[in-house]
Amino acid sequence: MKYDFTTLQKRIGIGSHKWDAMKRLNPEVSDDAVPFTTADMEFVNAPEIREAVANYALNNIVGYTAATDAYYESLKKWMKKQHDLDFEKENVIIYPGVVPALYKAVETFTSEGDGVIIMPPVYGPFFGAIRANGRKLSKCPLINNNEYYTVDFELFEKLCKEEENKIFILCNPHNPVGRVWNKEELEKMAKICMDNGVLLISDEIHFDIIMPGYKITSMGTFDFCRDNLILCTAPSKTFNLASMQTSNIIVWNKELYNALVKNKSLNCIESMNVLGFISCQAAYDYCEDWMYEMIETVDENIKYFRNFIKENLPMLTMPVTEGTYLGFVNFKALNMSQQELQSFLVKHEIFFVNGSDFGEEGTGYMRVNFACPHKCVVDLCDKLLSAIKEL
Repeated sequence: MKYDFTTLQKRIGIGSHKWDAMKRLNPEVSDDAVPFTTADMEFVNAPEIREAVANYALNNIVGYTAATDAYYESLKKWMKKQHDLDFEKENVIIYPGVVPALYKAVETFTSEGDGVIIMPPVYGPFFGAIRANGRKLSKCPLINNNEYYTVDFELFEKLCKEEENKIFILCNPHNPVGRVWNKEELEKMAKICMDNGVLLISDEIHFDIIMPGYKITSMGTFDFCRDNLILCTAPSKTFNLASMQTSNIIVWNKELYNALVKNKSLNCIESMNVLGFISCQAAYDYCEDWMYEMIETVDENIKYFRNFIKENLPMLTMPVTEGTYLGFVNFKALNMSQQELQSFLVKHEIFFVNGSDFGEEGTGYMRVNFACPHKCVVDLCDKLLSAIKEL
């Protein structure tokens, strides 16, 4: 490989959310422990990004900043090449993250008591955006058939027909179950939303990270639904840039665009992170090869883990990860409550995200982050086997 996917940089004490959280959960944790929790990577950033950020910081004033034309051109070229998306810079709203954009979109396009449809188990901030704004949670749980998840279209259409439900938030590819929704599924969801006047918000933050053999379709490629769509993208998952707080929200409908911009201004979200712009542009201009090598490494990690539990811990199961760098592991056969399961794993220095964080439908599961050097996954498997043998 051209790039470094073997170096592990330990991050305790430098402000890393996941590493410091690990230390809080187990203050006596050993030096070789690694958290597999929060969805950022344990890979060092691409050298092209590090060089671009360092050069800018060394040679420029870090003052109030707006995106340049060159930034928008890089964004457009990347999205066209990777996802066949067409848009202009006038369709882009830059936010300090997809999650803040989700919160503001729910606030902007619903009123108190309105319903928002989501498909749990699903990314926790979807719940947060609904509850924080005083909206009604309208659940359309995914159907789990032997760890293969599909959409309950009968229930989904029923919910979309209910007048109080104003928004559907989609996760594509799906976090945590790893489904890459196929074109037919997505088209059906979009048409149901269009037919019933339900605004479609598609969180596609992981849509660059697709495992070999699978193909992503962006909701933004369907011309018929663009006027009813808010598309959420960011370089943060693909290139490990979460702290740069830069996301690109694409909105084709001018009325929706203006309403979201107005709400953003009311909350004084104006000048953005200059190093976020620099890192995003460098990633999209120079780091495509890094992305493909990262995906190859993640795919190897996931396959190793799946084969290991199949051969050594068959009581554990996990859906095939089609997209994202995450796995959703079923621990129900251990007959533990979620709290008991977490305590058991933490005791053995194994750190995952509780499945219940993704809704009650995730109870008994743990989400595992496989974006790390391969040796970390090998060590994890050994720890997991040793821990479960003690039961």
